[in-house]
Amino acid sequence: MKKNSGRQIGTLVHLKTAIHRSDVNFNVKSRFKAHEDFVLLVGKAYLLHTVMEHFEMDTLETAPRKHLQPPNVERVHKVQRQQAFDEAMDGILKETCQPQNFQQLTTSKSVHLKVNDDVVKVPLDGKHAHLSVTNRDKSVTLKIPTGMLEKGTPIVLGAPGVNTVKITKSDGDDLYNYVSYFLQHYYLILFFKDAVAEGNIFHINIALKMMIPYFYAHSSLSKYMTECIDYILKTEILLSPKYALEVRTSSLVNTKGGLGRNKPMDLQKENQVKELKELIKSLGANKTENAIVNVCSAAPVINDVVANLDSQISYKNIQTSHKKRTDEEDLKALLQELKHIKPRRYTPGRKLDMYSNIKANVYSHLEPMRHIFTVAVNDTIQRLQRNLHPDDDQEGQNSDNETEM
Repeated sequence: MKKNSGRQIGTLVHLKTAIHRSDVNFNVKSRFKAHEDFVLLVGKAYLLHTVMEHFEMDTLETAPRKHLQPPNVERVHKVQRQQAFDEAMDGILKETCQPQNFQQLTTSKSVHLKVNDDVVKVPLDGKHAHLSVTNRDKSVTLKIPTGMLEKGTPIVLGAPGVNTVKITKSDGDDLYNYVSYFLQHYYLILFFKDAVAEGNIFHINIALKMMIPYFYAHSSLSKYMTECIDYILKTEILLSPKYALEVRTSSLVNTKGGLGRNKPMDLQKENQVKELKELIKSLGANKTENAIVNVCSAAPVINDVVANLDSQISYKNIQTSHKKRTDEEDLKALLQELKHIKPRRYTPGRKLDMYSNIKANVYSHLEPMRHIFTVAVNDTIQRLQRNLHPDDDQEGQNSDNETEM
């Protein structure tokens, strides 16, 4: 998310301006909740727009005109309903999900080709692109060497019974790749938040492993990547199974009980420190060392007494009279904006000056520096195993305070 990208149609800053989110000020530490709500809202808008494009829906309330479900699907057997659901989800996930490791990136490559006047997505198999051409009742698969496509010169091919086709490699679409890249972040955030809320200590480690390339792509000296590796290293390798389980379970806390209401322990501690600071500040001129120790020790009792008193007198915290707009209104505004922009329709030649030649996923971005990335992760692991401190450059770098995406 770059400050000067407001003119780049379809980007985060452009959508922020469209719905007047003035509280998103690029300083995440000052207003974390506002930025989190905005990212989740935009991610939901991108995803719903993709679903609407997939089913050819004008609005969320209109009926689909494409990829229709079988008639009376709600009355058929459960197995058939599950099959219809899987087919619908497969179509959506193929349009939104990107490779999640370098192996998938290598085995699932594809390329956009311009066939006559149409743009199609063609899978790559080794050194060839397989293009299916249909004319009337005949269908022929053409194998096109990728070396010919890289030259950029038009290729004219024909087959018996099929009209001659002119094939050229399509230009890139920065906005399409930008939204695809952002959706990968959105899915990862949802996965991590869900794992924390449910208290799934094993899914948390999976989410941290998936975060490592994203943090490295943001900054090669990212301290957050180091923290992810450190937590995984301790809970899966260095510590004994007993202590590793204690570390995992102690990372979460459920103060109110109930399913899906866990939260990180460090967040709970930060809230407790905030309450202690308020009590210490209230001491005024009596702020001595003994007074600070005593009021911190009595903090839980003081909070319980105040909470019981507020409950008995039915105290209501009077807030500002300004009303906050619901996310539904902003979501509809974003969907209306995206309807005109159509970021999920691959349009060759669409450029973003601030995000020139952006890749569709993090592994495509790291592929040219794959060896460097692997070496950096291994060096961090070895340093953490020796219990060494990071370099001075990493300690002093503040690039993590600035977002690049």
